[in-house]
Amino acid sequence: MHGPTFLKFLLVGGSGVVVNLGAFSVLIALGLNKFVASPVAIELSIVWNFLLNNAWTFRDRRTAGRFHVKGLKFNAVSLVALAVSYTTFVALSFRFPSFPAQLSQLAGIVPATLANYALNTIWTFKRVKDERRV
Repeated sequence: MHGPTFLKFLLVGGSGVVVNLGAFSVLIALGLNKFVASPVAIELSIVWNFLLNNAWTFRDRRTAGRFHVKGLKFNAVSLVALAVSYTTFVALSFRFPSFPAQLSQLAGIVPATLANYALNTIWTFKRVKDERRV
């Protein structure tokens, strides 16, 4: 895909999984309903992933957007991932009620990774052409 950039994106995403599952587990331990804890944990991991992707994964890219605009774009793209993740989580929770909630949460994270990378690469962190090089 894009070699080192994609690898960095996967590493950041992996750390986001830890944030997601950690927050999810803490929220459940605090007594929050799992259907509320799931989207809260997802959003926390979205913010975490944006901060790391902006500071590290796409740091060398010259982009047009300001920090907060890129953050909003990243969150918008991540809403697609949130919808996929949450739908998978809910479907597995109802289909397999005795299945551990953390595994259902993890299963929801997996299918959104490639779409998330592609959309963030072409929109959120889109390269701006250097007009001096033309």
